[in-house]
Amino acid sequence: MTGPISGKPGVKIPVRPTDVNADGAMDCWKNVTSNASISSGFPYRNDGSTPHQGVDIVSGTANYGRGAPVFSLGAGYVVQAGYSDANGNYVRVAQGDGNTVTYIHLLNRSVGTNTEVGVGTKIGEMNCTGYCGGGPESPNHGKISSTHVHIQVKRTDDSTAYLDAVDLYGGESCAAADVPPGPPPPEEPCNPIPELRNNDQANRQVQHCLISGGSQ
Repeated sequence: MTGPISGKPGVKIPVRPTDVNADGAMDCWKNVTSNASISSGFPYRNDGSTPHQGVDIVSGTANYGRGAPVFSLGAGYVVQAGYSDANGNYVRVAQGDGNTVTYIHLLNRSVGTNTEVGVGTKIGEMNCTGYCGGGPESPNHGKISSTHVHIQVKRTDDSTAYLDAVDLYGGESCAAADVPPGPPPPEEPCNPIPELRNNDQANRQVQHCLISGGSQ
């Protein structure tokens, strides 16, 4: 692909690699979300036979990754942002490297159509919208345990050329960038546990909460 890509008039993103700093890390698929790992690969799902046009990436955060931020792999502009029955909330970014990357099954969208994005721009948050656990007939349909972001990469100038996000934005130099720490997890609720104080007061109960393996 030659020349700049553009969205609406006045929005032009120069052709450039996503690894802006040439440090071998900024274009890494691991930067899509916090504590990223792959749950299903490309071009087939983990069963080795079901076609899969993208890569499913999960976040190793609480609540199956629901609400984990999803970041842009590269610089470009948003060519489409919306909702469909199959994709749920999705954002499609035409990048300066000549690829179009679509982020699917989001909880919400942080950017809109024709928005310019950079490497690491927040695209939305992870969830299980659309058919993230399979179609309506699937036992995992809509289950929070199926939460992930489906990353679909295609050549911008060829809508049929699906690419492997991990192979394209991976390799030996693929190392997740430092991500600012998020808010601390919510405190676990205090569930009082009744117990006998001593043999002389067998009917008297006290309540305590277990805190970090101890009690108070």
